[in-house]
Amino acid sequence: MGYLLIAAFVQALVALYLLRKNFYNQKAEFFLWMYLALTAVHLSIKFFLYEVVNDDFLFTHFVTSFSLGYGPLFYLYFKTKQEPSQRLKIRHWLHLLPMFILTIFYLIVFSIFIYSANRGLLKLYSLIAAVSIVISQLSYYGYILTQLYRLPKEKLTHLTWLKPNMWIAIVPCVLVIVSIVFHLNPIYVRYLGYTGIFILVINILRNGISIPEQEQEVEVENPNNSKYEKSGIDQDLSKAYMLALVDLMENEKLFLDSELNLANLANRLNIPPHHLTQAINTQLGKNFYQFINEYRIEYAKSRIKALPSENLLQIAFSSGFKSKTTFNKYFKQQFGQAPSDFRKHIQLQD
Repeated sequence: MGYLLIAAFVQALVALYLLRKNFYNQKAEFFLWMYLALTAVHLSIKFFLYEVVNDDFLFTHFVTSFSLGYGPLFYLYFKTKQEPSQRLKIRHWLHLLPMFILTIFYLIVFSIFIYSANRGLLKLYSLIAAVSIVISQLSYYGYILTQLYRLPKEKLTHLTWLKPNMWIAIVPCVLVIVSIVFHLNPIYVRYLGYTGIFILVINILRNGISIPEQEQEVEVENPNNSKYEKSGIDQDLSKAYMLALVDLMENEKLFLDSELNLANLANRLNIPPHHLTQAINTQLGKNFYQFINEYRIEYAKSRIKALPSENLLQIAFSSGFKSKTTFNKYFKQQFGQAPSDFRKHIQLQD
């Protein structure tokens, strides 16, 4: 058990380090960061009880309150990933309120146990905490799984990795119910639960961390370039593709998704990626990244005007950019001045 706890703890710390730049992002990865932080604290406490205190009763019955935050954090990650432009509001943080309430009781019960060794109170707390955690996780993970199976695939391009992981998270919850009903030894459930956390952390490392945005300066093809002479689409079809693309951008605002790429966008339009590239090149004289980032810059410009006090880095992330450098570069190219100078100019006019 000790080796499993320390292995999962180290994995969580590694993932926290790799996600450190996303802490102020306040988008989907922020909630993954919080999940990993809770996991690290949770596992360090359990390791302390198991190896240092070496008290089987405390290890078994002193259920940490942090588990009550896992379901809400994955839910918030899922919702924010679906709506990249959504800002964090008070109602988002209310999902974590039960965890903070249980943490208060956790500290009270622990303090009482230290001074009086009241095992009855600790057992009662353990039962209430276990039931609360199971209900919470089954509710949140169940909702996420339902949405993953119901929503169209094109809306879940970057979320399909959650499917097997939500099942992995649900299994220990079911076994906890079985162990409570049939009075089974909960140690096996704990082994499975910590193994599940270990697997989840590994999968967050593999799938949940956004790759930093790379600058894409692809040369724009000449509309009359012989490369497109045998491409299979004419000017009329190319224009039709562009109309569909512009409609998708303006109505669904796909550019706000920082993970958007040419393949995903072509899939939404149900056309080959190289046809989409040709349409953008020949109709607009731009490459894919120039096209998408111009939409993002226009959106950022509107947010700067509407929200004069909002942090510019926040605006960059909410507009679909992954780095401030890329945001500043495209903003200056499009408007001839840095975002901060643009804001100052707007404020002077007011």
